[in-house]
Amino acid sequence: MARLSSYVARESFVHGLYPLTKLVYVGFVLLLAVVYSEPGHLLVLLAVATAVVVAARVLRQAVGVVSRTVLPIALLLFVLRGLFEPGGATLLTIGPLAFRETGVQAATLVSLRLLIFVDAFLVVLLATYPPHLLAALEDSGLSPKATYVILSTMQMIPMMLARATAVSEAQRARGLDASGGIVRRLRALLALVGPLILGSIQGVDASAMAIDARAFIASSRRKHLYALR
Repeated sequence: MARLSSYVARESFVHGLYPLTKLVYVGFVLLLAVVYSEPGHLLVLLAVATAVVVAARVLRQAVGVVSRTVLPIALLLFVLRGLFEPGGATLLTIGPLAFRETGVQAATLVSLRLLIFVDAFLVVLLATYPPHLLAALEDSGLSPKATYVILSTMQMIPMMLARATAVSEAQRARGLDASGGIVRRLRALLALVGPLILGSIQGVDASAMAIDARAFIASSRRKHLYALR
């Protein structure tokens, strides 16, 4: 089972940055990804975000996260939008199914933006010690509720990775064979998407009960175990 905290201890320039500096970087990258609408611009931005991941010395971990979470979603986008979004020339025909140019272009933009989002978040997720980030956010004057929203959003990727690993292992234990040709592998990926999304929705109730059990809404002032310098 994958860890729910994906922090990787390394000696790098990125690890040494103040946590809020990394959050500013993430916000800037996300803003550019939303503003840009040309695939070429998005590819350049993706290359820059990947270079920062390499500088943090967490490329191997990042590739593992992307391959298990982003690729199944991107594949589903290409299938759904390519088949059901009207307009444009027909690029590929498989029996009665036709992939149209407009849908494939839209799926390409969404997939590139998704890769950029994940690459940017992984810099914070893999190269920032969570207690340090929590302390930095609250020291900046952010409320504990807002801090929880930010941290829970960041934890979505490792939680999806852990859930994807569990679902994949359960499917293999029940006889689903993901080895072999590309068609069989695509079927295995599609079989992973449904349980992954439904499991994420079910996890919301568990998170709500957990924060209630820990007196999250208590009004008393909290103290930090870690002090940032």
